Amino acid sequence: MAEAATNDLTESLIDKSSPVDDTLVTVHAPSDLSEGYTFDAVINDTTFTVTVPPGGVKEGQSIQVPFTAPSSNTASPLFVVPEGKWRDGLFDCFKHGFCEPMCCLSFWCGGIGQGQIMQRMKLNWYGMVVTENNGYENTFTIVAVLWLLYLIFYGFARVTFGVPVILFAIYFLTVGLLTRNYMRTRFNIEGNIFRDFLAHCFCPCCALIQELRHTHDFKEYPPLISSRTGLPLNAPEIDV
Repeated sequence: MAEAATNDLTESLIDKSSPVDDTLVTVHAPSDLSEGYTFDAVINDTTFTVTVPPGGVKEGQSIQVPFTAPSSNTASPLFVVPEGKWRDGLFDCFKHGFCEPMCCLSFWCGGIGQGQIMQRMKLNWYGMVVTENNGYENTFTIVAVLWLLYLIFYGFARVTFGVPVILFAIYFLTVGLLTRNYMRTRFNIEGNIFRDFLAHCFCPCCALIQELRHTHDFKEYPPLISSRTGLPLNAPEIDV
C-alpha cells in the first residue's frame, strides 16, 4: 500500500517508486479539520481531493482514503489550496513571528501584498475574475503603481490632494473586499460579504495576511516579497 503524507499545509507526498493504482492510501491531516471539510493530496504528481470523515481529524492524524490512478494523459496539477476553512485565523498575524516577511509587508506596504494575492488568484486589477488567457499578467504591476501613487498623494493630503487619497482608499478597500469574497467562494469557506467588508475595513492587514498564507505552503515555498506573487519563482501556480 502506498502511503501519502501531507506536509503541515496542503500537499501530500508519496514514494514515487511505489505503484499507483486503484487502492487505499494513508493520508495525514494537514490541520485540525471538521467532518466534511476537504483538502488536496498529491501522489506521484497527481492531485486528488480528500474529504474528512465523520468525527473530524486532528493535525497529523492518519486516515485511509480511496485513490484511483488517473489516465496517462492527465496534466500535471497546479498547487491546490485547502477548502472549508481558513488556514490561519484572522488574528494569527504573528503566528510565524513578528518579522515574518508577509506579516511585515501587509502592515507596512499593504498595497503591494494586495497586488500579490490578486496576481496569485488570477484576478485583474479591479478584482474581477479574468475570462481570457493571461488577462491577469499585469495585475501586480498596476496595483503596485496605484499604491505608490496613493502614498505620494497621501504625503500631500493636508495640502491639496485630499480627494485622490479618498479615491485610492476606496479602491483598495473595494479590491480587498472582492478578492476575499472570491477566495471564500472558490475555497468553500464560511462567511458572507458583510464580514468580508468588516475584515478589510477594520482589520485590513490581518485580512491580507490571512489570505496570503492561505494560498500557499509557507514552509515549502517561503515568501519572496520582491516577486509579483510574493512567492519564489519555482512555486507552482494556484489551482483556481
